[in-house]
Amino acid sequence: MFCEGDISVLSSISEGFPYTVLEAMASGKPCVATDVGGVREAVGDTGLVVPPWDPQSFGEAVVELLSDHERRRDLARRARERVLSEFTIAKQLAGYDELYRELDQTTRERQART
Repeated sequence: MFCEGDISVLSSISEGFPYTVLEAMASGKPCVATDVGGVREAVGDTGLVVPPWDPQSFGEAVVELLSDHERRRDLARRARERVLSEFTIAKQLAGYDELYRELDQTTRERQART
């Protein structure tokens, strides 16, 4: 339950696209996460991203966020805004639609040349 904590952490050493990070961000929680898979893309500048396999950096980032209420509140606000502007279903569907249209156009152009 994201509402119970002040921050969310993800210490993965391997990750595809971090939906748990997006869920935390949508709940208004700033994240400390390792730089694997699509974490950096998801978090952007709304949380702290540290190298994987670096517990010192990870711990320092957690303490940093827990110690700075103003920064934590600012990151939390921006995290929620980022999810609502960049990771909605409508935005994702529009991205897929654009990709499929580009692929269709490329296929048609190749077929016209043959």
